[in-house]
Amino acid sequence: EMMMMQHPEDSEIQVSEDGYWKFVEGSWIPTELQLNALAQGALPHDSNPAIPVNQASGLVTIYTHADSEKKPVTFVIGISMLGVILLIVLSGVLYVWASSLAEEDILGTWHNPEQTFRFDGDGTLTDSEGIWNEWRVDGNRLYLVSADEPDMEYYFQYSISNEVLFIAPLDDDYSVMRDSCSVYATKGVVWEDAEYSSWPSWCADE
Repeated sequence: EMMMMQHPEDSEIQVSEDGYWKFVEGSWIPTELQLNALAQGALPHDSNPAIPVNQASGLVTIYTHADSEKKPVTFVIGISMLGVILLIVLSGVLYVWASSLAEEDILGTWHNPEQTFRFDGDGTLTDSEGIWNEWRVDGNRLYLVSADEPDMEYYFQYSISNEVLFIAPLDDDYSVMRDSCSVYATKGVVWEDAEYSSWPSWCADE
């Protein structure tokens, strides 16, 4: 902060607060105090303590270190924004990766004594009952399309545990119709002997 000091001999001279500089005829020059200090071996003082603006309307002081004080804040904001962007990208990648794993898990043939499904990688579904002909998954949701209503998708909850596929339709309020849950065994495994590690809570008891 600059301080104006009135000198009897020259009311226009400004002296810096530390007394080492004075503003004369448009520029800062060392005061006798600084010259004496330098003569005694002191290190040179900051040669540009402040940049004055036209004094006609009063003294306005602009500190040269202001920009440098803003740089760390800008740097921190930039790092934070970069972190948020990376987090969003990573979340998207993980979501796509998880969805692809779910699709791979359900691919193939699943059967029970009443019905057999074959899920193909191109989204086609072969149903022994002839009800469904297309499929897709999104998280733990299975969407099936009927051959009779190609513009409609029907929602199901599903999960896979070892050799068993659990499927249950969703009601109009998206609640799981647990009493309508169906259980399928993977191809090559006898349905009655299919092994699973956990029975989903949304599927009716065994």
